[in-house]
Amino acid sequence: MAFQGPIRRVAARATSPHTAHLRCFSSTARRAQDLQRRAVVGSFLLRRDQDGTPEVALFRRTNKVSTYQHKYATISGGIEPTDPTPLDAAKRELKEETTLDADSDLRLLCRGAPYSFVDRRASYEWSVHPFAFRLPPGAERSIRLGFEHESYRWFPADQIPIPELAAGIVESLRRVWPEGALGRVEALSRFVLREDDDAGSVDAAWGAFAQAAGERLAEGREEWWRLVRLAGWHVWNNSDAAVRGEVLGRVVPALALVRTLVEGQGEVLAEGFEKLVAKELGSVRLAREEEGQVAELADRLFGDLWEVPEEVR
Repeated sequence: MAFQGPIRRVAARATSPHTAHLRCFSSTARRAQDLQRRAVVGSFLLRRDQDGTPEVALFRRTNKVSTYQHKYATISGGIEPTDPTPLDAAKRELKEETTLDADSDLRLLCRGAPYSFVDRRASYEWSVHPFAFRLPPGAERSIRLGFEHESYRWFPADQIPIPELAAGIVESLRRVWPEGALGRVEALSRFVLREDDDAGSVDAAWGAFAQAAGERLAEGREEWWRLVRLAGWHVWNNSDAAVRGEVLGRVVPALALVRTLVEGQGEVLAEGFEKLVAKELGSVRLAREEEGQVAELADRLFGDLWEVPEEVR
């Protein structure tokens, strides 16, 4: 199932070092008044179970914390003035709350696009920096919970218990893990989990994107197009920093081509449409346009993917 949650989305607002050049990740939402404001990190731990199903660990909060008692959440905490970066804050919180060392026990997978939302029930405006780490086999035995959490549990990534979640968890997860049908595209899952020797490379990114775009991700035209664009965003965001520009230069013209194909479809995709897409993608070549031109096109293609959840109802 697609991730859902009790969150109302509004205009995009997200910035990070590798998305700052795209306007779709840098607009500003209006701020709520009379609320405590806090910048926080939230880290997901991901793995595959014995059957090969991708799973995410969620940690149930105790009654000793000030917010979201007994709700499932990430390993989270505030960004302190002494933290050089949000990633440093995430690593510190992981060590404090699980005893896991992010550099030796875990593998950083990606940084999700940051966002802000208001939870009036908790009287907070949260600015969230999501992260995803892979937990290698055998590392789980090193987990020791602190006072913040009473237990944790692994869930299939597309079957998280929404009514039992702290605010913002659904939105954070969709920023680091491909949602809905995308999470079942094997090449994309392997790419995001960095399970192959060439994980993070241009070829691996393209292979993951092409497989996703060649799948029947949804019957409806608009939902299929949204998921394909999300696949493009995830392969770019999970690529090695040194090749992100090249990945963007290949994925963006591919999406532009796919857009021309999908615009000719009715509300429900024609039978075999995804096979046509897979065939046409074989002719896509790396874009040689100026970086600014590619970024401008990326802004148009990705701009409405990260509508920010401004307020929890």
